[in-house]
Amino acid sequence: MKVTHVIFDFDGLLVDTEPCVKIVHTKLLSRYDRVYTPEIASHVMGRKEVESISWLLKEAWRTLLLITRNNY
Repeated sequence: MKVTHVIFDFDGLLVDTEPCVKIVHTKLLSRYDRVYTPEIASHVMGRKEVESISWLLKEAWRTLLLITRNNY
């Protein structure tokens, strides 16, 4: 049998994007006075970028709303 196609996972095999993702997420969260923690990383790593950013923004806004309510 002749091999005509090869399927492989690009991320993690040829390129490690985790350090880049960490930098971007750290900058995003810092806008909301949040810190990129290992707990946050466990929620976003390995997911599609849209899912990760959506979760990060919801988490950041949830915290901001709690702080705002407590300050009233």
